[in-house]
Amino acid sequence: MVRVLHVPLPLSRRGNTLVGVTSELGRCQLAAGDHVGVVVSDNRDVHLDGFDNLAVDYTRHCPREWFSRTERLRDDVAGRLDRRRRYTGDLYLPAIEAAAGWRPDLLLLYEGLSTATTVPAWRRALPDARIVLYMHSPLARGYGRAELVRSLSDADVVVFVSAFLRSRFVERVPALAGVSVVVENGVDRTLFRPDGGSPTGAATGPGGDGRGNEHPGDAPFEVLFVGQMAPHKGAHQLLEAMAVATRQTDRPLRATLIGSSAYDAGDRLTPYEQSLRALAASGDLDVEFVPFIPKEELADRYRRASVSCVPSVFDEPFGLVAAEAMACGTALVASRRGGLPEVGGDAARYVDPEDPASFGALLAELAGDPDQVASMAAAGLRRSARFTWERAARRIAEVAGLD
Repeated sequence: MVRVLHVPLPLSRRGNTLVGVTSELGRCQLAAGDHVGVVVSDNRDVHLDGFDNLAVDYTRHCPREWFSRTERLRDDVAGRLDRRRRYTGDLYLPAIEAAAGWRPDLLLLYEGLSTATTVPAWRRALPDARIVLYMHSPLARGYGRAELVRSLSDADVVVFVSAFLRSRFVERVPALAGVSVVVENGVDRTLFRPDGGSPTGAATGPGGDGRGNEHPGDAPFEVLFVGQMAPHKGAHQLLEAMAVATRQTDRPLRATLIGSSAYDAGDRLTPYEQSLRALAASGDLDVEFVPFIPKEELADRYRRASVSCVPSVFDEPFGLVAAEAMACGTALVASRRGGLPEVGGDAARYVDPEDPASFGALLAELAGDPDQVASMAAAGLRRSARFTWERAARRIAEVAGLD
């Protein structure tokens, strides 16, 4: 039995993506007979069933629950001068103390908030543990090359969720190429799967659309967006493309945008979220806005959609919502940014999210071509089989030397 401890970002909330990753990987590790723990903040609503939940007070050294720009800059300067980052270093002290008492065999340390520079402190506290720095996002620009080499010499392996992320890392720190590996994210296939009526997402017959509509022109073409409601995710680009598409097809289009600015359905609307509603109204678009929802409900929303769009305008590290959509038998349209092409492969259609004319033309094309949509859905479902948390858990244990 291996003792595995997950350390997601300090002060993480229940809906945070990395908390979801922790939950899924830990579920697989528990099923394999491992003893699994997670470090959580004692002032958040995170509690993972079946885990040892090590609640710590992250506000002990970060009472505001955030660092000012000046404090972050001071940490960056310290790192460049070969000194300890005070603010990040102190922030993690309660977690390090809790981990030392729990004594894991394997530590999964999720990168963010300059976490990489705390690896030496983790190594001093856990000299016999296998330490994995788990990369779900690019390294912050505040890191210097020398600082990274110095800090990560105490890690056993650096795991990246996409080849895109790893390539950026190796370009920046070529000396660490030998300790960097790719382990793709997984999908919870007990939730994200096709419905029973269409196990492959294929068309139901001549003129069918894969969702049980024999005459798709009579039913709206359902476009789905799932993600954080922030400009870099491209929801506004989708609405602009919808406005173009409505002028190019007779089939009615309907969009559902699911997500919140953070990870709480009760959060007040940000100016960006308000601008999305104004954009939909000004274009007379049929749009439903849905705040953050549980995964069970989200899976059903994927299954109802004709296509799922991931129009990110930044380099997505992986694109978990793209993998989830394909696993539900839903056709995928995505931007060719970051790790998204690794997820969609040849099963997806790709767009430039900042070109609403071509983006909208593709939506109109798909609205009028149910056979193409069904073919994309079936291809995506086949491709999604490679993304499992069981495979990810086994691979992490293997690269950490604990298989």
